[in-house]
Amino acid sequence: MIRLRDAVLAGLLLGGSVLRAEAQDTPFLMDQGAFANWAALGPMQERLEASHETLFGSSVAQSLSSAGEAGSGGPTIFAPVGAAGDRSVIRQLSAAYPAASRAAAEGVFKQLLAGFKQIEKTFGLRSNDVATAAAALIVGSYSAYNDVDVPDAQFVTVVKQMREIIGGTPAFGQASSAEKQETYNQLAILGTFMAVTRMALDQSPDPAISREARRAAGGYLQAFLNVDPERVRISNQGMEIR
Repeated sequence: MIRLRDAVLAGLLLGGSVLRAEAQDTPFLMDQGAFANWAALGPMQERLEASHETLFGSSVAQSLSSAGEAGSGGPTIFAPVGAAGDRSVIRQLSAAYPAASRAAAEGVFKQLLAGFKQIEKTFGLRSNDVATAAAALIVGSYSAYNDVDVPDAQFVTVVKQMREIIGGTPAFGQASSAEKQETYNQLAILGTFMAVTRMALDQSPDPAISREARRAAGGYLQAFLNVDPERVRISNQGMEIR
């Protein structure tokens, strides 16, 4: 049985050590202030709010209630336009960081995106499906916000749930290919970022960084789902908004 945490580790841990944020040997999680800079909460929330409009166009709670069974799935709903688009999104995300940190941020984001693509393969999920990226952001942030592990089966259910919801959303159908790819890459990178952060904290607990990680995760959920993160629940039925 594949475990999501094992898949993330296989895709993202380099040489048996935590993913590095610098070309030198600086740990990914350095201190509270450094993590807050890496999380870039304000700019990332703005980007996730834009992703919400592109994918859902309305209330996520309404979309969930009208989606039917989460397991019904559906076709792949997104195919990126290529590596040039990947580089563009990585540069845009890196622009949120101080000039001195941008090159390092680009390196980390490239590793996170490559690791996410490996996770898709490990789970046998459809490559470049925006539903998988959306589920990764939701599950990664939910896990960090609540300090819980989400079982693999629940993650896969959220993927199917998102595929059904997003695939039936007019706003997504009207978005350009470039907008779709930008959304996919942003969600994949930030969702994997939160998963890696929580794994690093498991290895090296730090209460101050844990508080910052929870704040960032809650901000990401709030911006992407447009609901209070306290209302979000993930169970065997998938994601619920209470």
